[in-house]
Amino acid sequence: NLGIVYFRRGQLYEASGEFEWARKLMPGNPDPRINLAITLESAGRTTEALATFRTALEIAPESIAGIQGLAALQFRTGQTDSQTSEHLREIALRGEDESWRRWAQAKLAER
Repeated sequence: NLGIVYFRRGQLYEASGEFEWARKLMPGNPDPRINLAITLESAGRTTEALATFRTALEIAPESIAGIQGLAALQFRTGQTDSQTSEHLREIALRGEDESWRRWAQAKLAER
């Protein structure tokens, strides 16, 4: 929770430190990694953010937040890969809300 407070204040260095700490305390939980990836992306460290999203999905392949974060960042950076279409199909089916589902359907239609 402290990491989220730091993130909302724009204190990205402090937020990333808290998410790293949470990652070590909860090795089987993808959420600290997802939050870290979002923080890294906000800091302009997209390569590291992509890798961190992928690590979160290695731990919890079903994590819709991780799938959404990875797919969205891949499109923002033009770094889609062979799994992107699969991720889009998953988001289209069970995205966190209707806007995510519509976004994924539109991206699938473009491919």
